[in-house]
Amino acid sequence: EWYNISNNPSVNPGGLYMKFLCLINLSSGSRDKEFLRRLNALEHFDITVAEIDFVKLKEQVAGAGRYDCVLIGGGDGTASTVLPELSGLDLKVGLLPLGTANDLAKELGVMRFFNRNKPETLLNFYLSAKTREFQTWQLCFGRGFKASRYFCNYLSFGFDALIIREFESWRRNSGSRLLKLGRTGNRIGYLKAVARNMTFINKDLFSVRVGESKKDKFLLKPRSSVIFANIKSFMGLGQSNCQGSPFDSCLELITTNSLLDYGNMFFSNRLPLFKPKYMGTAECWQIEGVRPSTLLQVDGEYISGDFSPVCRIQPAGRVNVLVADSRGR
Repeated sequence: EWYNISNNPSVNPGGLYMKFLCLINLSSGSRDKEFLRRLNALEHFDITVAEIDFVKLKEQVAGAGRYDCVLIGGGDGTASTVLPELSGLDLKVGLLPLGTANDLAKELGVMRFFNRNKPETLLNFYLSAKTREFQTWQLCFGRGFKASRYFCNYLSFGFDALIIREFESWRRNSGSRLLKLGRTGNRIGYLKAVARNMTFINKDLFSVRVGESKKDKFLLKPRSSVIFANIKSFMGLGQSNCQGSPFDSCLELITTNSLLDYGNMFFSNRLPLFKPKYMGTAECWQIEGVRPSTLLQVDGEYISGDFSPVCRIQPAGRVNVLVADSRGR
């Protein structure tokens, strides 16, 4: 269903004008359908709003070129799905962080302007915000590497994926009151999944190459996870590594061997002990030794299916995202 909100856009108090297309996922994060009502109540903005239809997403973004800016309303999983569809288009893209962790919004610096009760605060900022080119990524697998999955933040094998699988099962099947608590309830659900799987040991043995190089090769047997990170922010609470930047063309490879490594991430890698192991950075990675039973997550979503024994990670398209600098401008 589409809504058109066009309440005197030419008289915006700041004298600025931008035509927005807002694609919103009302089932993400807090599932706050009140946010749509608040968008409808805004004045002085020219916004066309549509609930995202993931089956017909390509059709929904086909006409995005008629707008100055596309707003993506949802969490990291929503951004991961929609952003690659907008690559190569000459328009600005902004996030409306409605998810649980909102790692990408934090990384871009726009989280500080977001107020669920006052969406106009972030929209006013976007009217004059600067853009930077953001790199999206592609996991390729299957025969001839023709199958693919896009991502923006991070991809990991092992413990991370197990926790997300458990959480998604709980969220899908639970009639719990925690669901009504929005992001707080989701985080409690994550903690419950962690508590149930604290004895997990990853039994996969991975061989990871830099691109197709035969020299730059790592043999990995992490007890917890193998993580390929595009950003630093981790689960909205900590920092996975100190090297990542969403604006370069490289992914950082990190391994974890215990829950204590994850604990250090929540302290933004400031503790002297139990640090996740930083293996290096590269533009392309090739992972060998992937089994049908291997656990995989992409931007906070569990991915099931039979993957080929060899997978590749490579850059996909770039998108012009609206950002705030360290001074909030």
